Order: sequence, then structure tokens, then C-alpha cells
Amino acid sequence: MRNNYLKTSILLLITILSTNINAQTTLTAGDIAFVGINTKSDDFAFVFLKNITALTSISFNNKGWKEGGGWFSTSTGRPLRSDKTVIWTADKSYSVGDVIRISRTNSFNGDGSLGTGSVAGDVIVLKTNGDTMYAYQGLEPVDEANVDQFITAINVNGKFNATNSTNNASDGDVPSSLTLGVNCLEISPERDNAVYTGSIKNTAVVLRTLINDATNWDRANGVNLYDLKLKSHGGDIGDGSLGVNNIDTERSIVISPNPVVETLNIKINRADLVKIKLINVTGKLINTYYVDKIDLTNIPSGMYFLSIETDRATVIKKILKL
Repeated sequence: MRNNYLKTSILLLITILSTNINAQTTLTAGDIAFVGINTKSDDFAFVFLKNITALTSISFNNKGWKEGGGWFSTSTGRPLRSDKTVIWTADKSYSVGDVIRISRTNSFNGDGSLGTGSVAGDVIVLKTNGDTMYAYQGLEPVDEANVDQFITAINVNGKFNATNSTNNASDGDVPSSLTLGVNCLEISPERDNAVYTGSIKNTAVVLRTLINDATNWDRANGVNLYDLKLKSHGGDIGDGSLGVNNIDTERSIVISPNPVVETLNIKINRADLVKIKLINVTGKLINTYYVDKIDLTNIPSGMYFLSIETDRATVIKKILKL
């Protein structure tokens, strides 16, 4: 009887582990598409062209890729360590047409039209004279010579071209698994900022065609930034109008103390609080608060995410509960 119980317990553990391992959705070329990028403010946005489950992770970097040679450096052909990678993980399921914006403060934060996800990794600093961004899924080997699966890419440096990538980190090849104009995009001539101006309310097949057509994008240089926050689910990501991006909410929210034992204070400047969601690392909603002082006394120790919704934007903050 004891042996049977032990076998049952082991089987249950294997089942749980298998469920966690297989929880994320496997993405292939064209399952997401970039819909905006501001190299001047280090933020970008992408849209889902496939329904995904919670815990699905996508990696983004601007290191410069040479087909057959991996991630390039500025001079030796070794991996370009000056550029970094961030990993976005879904806090819940998302559907075709949902948009996620990732923006840089001291670290990257993710916010979307219908929810938020967690972001881990380094700080990406986009080249202000144009850059190339890659999205892929799977682990990045230590030598960074290959990745498991490219999903999409965008170039706002004029043209995909790895010939110059040993001298210019903004360049890079189109990976062999992607096709220009089908599931990746280049903006030519070079522009600092660009945004897709069409509707995102359509089928994945139609959206993939429209978004990866550069004629459906607006672009600009200098300090003219595009507001990459979606107006409403199913609406337009941009309308072609220029304006200085005034979504600085990430910088105006301060949480303390962190790590926290009992009471967490949230100070918000230049915005009004709507609600705060406490989410654990598996993406489960623990509680929702409507005040800027939160009692976490009865919350178990561990890492959590705060989804702080204001009247201007939604911001993710990571906290450690002791």
C-alpha cells in the first residue's frame, strides 16, 4: 500500500511538473509582430497574432544577428555584450490583437491593452540613429551562436544588413527562418521612431500582411515620439499624428519599503490611482487594492508583481515580501 501511495505521489509530481513545463505556448515565425518602436525613448510594442496562455515567454534584443554567425560584436565577431536581452512573460492568456508595450525606466516594464506581464533581464538601450530588434523564443546558448526560434524582427536603420554589423551594432541580417515583408519588417530610409497606423481588429493572417508592410507605418526622427499605448482593444495602435510621448508614469511611481515585511507604500506623482493588483510569480492574482497603502502582513514570503493601474498607464513593479 505504501509503495502504491509512493508511486501515485511520484506520478502526481511528474504530472504537475509536466503541466508547468508545457504551460507556455510555443510560438513560430509570424506569431507576433512589432507595431511600434521609439529608439529615442527605448520603448517598443508588439501585437499577438496567435492566442497564448499564461507563462508564455518571449525574448527581445537588439544585439545584431549575422546568419550563420550568431550575435555579433562591434569588432571581433564575438557576441555583442553591449546590447542586452529582456524576457517578457505573460501574466495571463492573451488573444490575437492584444498589444503589449515594453518601455525602459531603470528596468523594462510591460503593459498591454488588457493586462500586464512581467519583464526580466537587462536594460535594452536602442541606438538613437536607428536599430534592429529581434524577438525569439527558447533559451539563448552561452555562446549565443543560435537561438531556438525567431518569431519576428524589425529594422529601422534603413535595411537589414549584417555586412556592417562588425562596425555598427544597429545592423543585422534577416534570420533564415524569417521572410522580409511576411513576418518581419524594415523601415527605409532610416528613422528613429516608427508606428503601425492601421487597425488591429482583423484576423491574424490579414494583420500579419498589413503590419509587415512598411507603407502602413508612419515614421519620424528626433524628439518626436509615438504614443505606443493602445487607445482601446480592437482600435488603432497609432493614427499617424506626432506628439511627445507623455506617458512617464513608470518614473513617477515609487514603492517603499522593498523588500517589505508588513505595510507597502505606493507614491504616485502626476497620475491618479485606479487599482493595484498583487500577482505571484506564476501569474495568479492574489488580491486587488484601491488604496496607496497596502497591508501585506498575511501574504506569504516570496517574489510578487504589482500591477499598478493609473488614469494614464499601467505599470509593473516587482516586490519582495519577507
